[in-house]
Amino acid sequence: DAQRAPESLTDMLTRAESFMPAHVAAAIRDAQALSDIAVYRYPGGTWHRYDRAAHLPDGLLVVGDALCCLDPIHGQGITMAARHVHALRQHLGVHGLGNPQALYQSLAEIIAPVWATNRTPNPSRHNSITERTQRRALHWAQHQILAAAGDDNVITEQLVRIVNMIDSPRRLFDPRILARVAAHHVRRALPSRGI
Repeated sequence: DAQRAPESLTDMLTRAESFMPAHVAAAIRDAQALSDIAVYRYPGGTWHRYDRAAHLPDGLLVVGDALCCLDPIHGQGITMAARHVHALRQHLGVHGLGNPQALYQSLAEIIAPVWATNRTPNPSRHNSITERTQRRALHWAQHQILAAAGDDNVITEQLVRIVNMIDSPRRLFDPRILARVAAHHVRRALPSRGI
């Protein structure tokens, strides 16, 4: 599933045109590059699963990048760290340094949905047919939502709220959002009636 990053401007524009609205692609084609392309390769993030650890060191609570390091291309690391600190403050108010497992459980609830949207599939891992089918269905749904966002400010706002961790990624599958996505694609499929 993973594709290599394009290494030329032409390849990058060709790849981008597969998911960008036509008016954005046209604007980018007419633009002038200010520098050569720099290919960004990041092997993926890390999440140390202290929430699953049987034994934890006394007096040590791990948060931020030391607990979960996301791919920096998404720009979510600072927000994630701030959410960890907020959870840590709440935990310390109730438990002090005791019960670190409770902290790691609450942090796992914060991390899990963001981690799911950030991680890249591991081609070396043997996935079941069900996992591959689910991943393809999710990828297809994400593509449909992104295509609709180009023409619908409500969908775009929801995407921005998710990327900025205000809302859960599950909000994209709210029936009202899905109805707007479906309406977008139905409108595109209908023949236009020029007047």
